[in-house]
Amino acid sequence: MPYQSELLLFDEIPENVLDGMPQQEEWEEMDASRLSWEIALLEQGKETEFRTVREDSGLFSITGREGWPRFSGRMRYRTRLSLESVSRLGLDLGRVGGTARLTVNGQNLGMRICPPYHWDISETVKEGDNLIEVEVDNTLVHRIRERFSEYMQIGPSGLLGPVKLYVLKKG
Repeated sequence: MPYQSELLLFDEIPENVLDGMPQQEEWEEMDASRLSWEIALLEQGKETEFRTVREDSGLFSITGREGWPRFSGRMRYRTRLSLESVSRLGLDLGRVGGTARLTVNGQNLGMRICPPYHWDISETVKEGDNLIEVEVDNTLVHRIRERFSEYMQIGPSGLLGPVKLYVLKKG
């Protein structure tokens, strides 16, 4: 998994000192490249409901050339994940321009404000169709610029990916 910790020991240690420590779980990446997304926007202070702007879309920067450079608000990404069987699953959103909140099958799994944008989704997925919903919020810097920020490079907004699924390897 990305963003994992490693323990380095530089001295001899007794054989049984690591017995009480949890064993590292091994995760295997599943193919999630075929996920397509419905993308909807809710402009802060201007709209009260999401408006769908893309269906069956890949991921891109909402505030980039392909999108809306002055957009500030909430971006909603929806996709369906079909599973033949249920096991321990992890979802990593990759790069995100803003904060991200994940909902799987109607269950809110919380928000991440910085990397890693990773969740254990094992308890919320089921066999068959699963609705994955990600809401990303950016800041007002894209819409409201003062003298200093007019000349700054502003980072991209939205779900940029690549989105990856991980399954726990059976030992």
